[in-house]
Amino acid sequence: MSVKSDSNRLLSFGVRIIAFSIFPLIWFLSQAILFREITNRIPRALLIFLAIGIGSTFIFILYAGMNKIISYAPKSYQEGLYGAMFVGPAMFLLGLFLFYPAIRTIYLSFRDKWGDNSVGLDNYVWAFSDKVMQVTIRNQFIWLIGVVTLVIMIGLIVAYVSDKLQKVKQYLNQ
Repeated sequence: MSVKSDSNRLLSFGVRIIAFSIFPLIWFLSQAILFREITNRIPRALLIFLAIGIGSTFIFILYAGMNKIISYAPKSYQEGLYGAMFVGPAMFLLGLFLFYPAIRTIYLSFRDKWGDNSVGLDNYVWAFSDKVMQVTIRNQFIWLIGVVTLVIMIGLIVAYVSDKLQKVKQYLNQ
């Protein structure tokens, strides 16, 4: 391995870190701070238009900035970095709005109803011993299994029909 190759890989790694974390974090925090400050001061309709305009502007700046940084990377790494540029903010938002709340919910499930004191497994003992909660949990599992099964079935039907339509189209074009 040459020193130049190692430095190129290090540069590529640094750019990926920026693309995956720093730029999306700056974007999210700047919007959160801005909208927290103006939420109660202006009418809701105007706030919606501002959110769309400012959000679009920040996203444009985010991608323009990442694009500029990636342009400094070696050509051989740029294709992968461009992929990271688009996946990074999505992964950040997925983590922010899906994984963080899930982890926080698990943490809070071991706390009292105000979140102040630890209660260990008491909440789980109550949930699985209370009759109303047992019905609720059962209904959730039935709903989960039913919806997943239905979505998969609909997806398979759509795939099958679209495949058949493609074959019919090919047959008619001959």
